Amino acid sequence: MIDVQEERYTFAEAIYEKLKGQSVEIYCGNASRVFKFCESDNSLLSIINGTITGVMGDCLIVECAISGKGISNTLYINGWAVESIMPVKDGISINEAYLDDISIQEHKRGLK
Repeated sequence: MIDVQEERYTFAEAIYEKLKGQSVEIYCGNASRVFKFCESDNSLLSIINGTITGVMGDCLIVECAISGKGISNTLYINGWAVESIMPVKDGISINEAYLDDISIQEHKRGLK
């Protein structure tokens, strides 16, 4: 077990200790698509879905399955590239944790 009290662990090791074996959504700061509207742009986050299976220093190891196809592969993610990570539960998506451009504008205008 990693001793988190002494702060001798990497981000990837801490995430592994907390979320090992769980299904997660990982956001690395990329947008998969940008929808352009007349007054704003709306970006969809590029999300990695998988199960955390291991860690090697700064490298987070995630098993990614393609739903409906019955196949999976191992993905090795640089821990420094991860912007946020969220366990999959209760039907809440990591997309809901971020306000999109339209929601921000509506909030500023007092529409929500």
